[in-house]
Amino acid sequence: MRRASSARLWLGVVFAFACLGTAYFFAFRAVHAARIQDVPLATKEGRP
Repeated sequence: MRRASSARLWLGVVFAFACLGTAYFFAFRAVHAARIQDVPLATKEGRP
């Protein structure tokens, strides 16, 4: 019983960390894209 609950807790902690990581990653990407907005578009349009 204790082992199962501890496993569930560990899974929850890992899930929370994954959510935090993805949130930080997307926030960083959004800020980065907003900072230099023209460069990715230019590279995408200019180089096929």
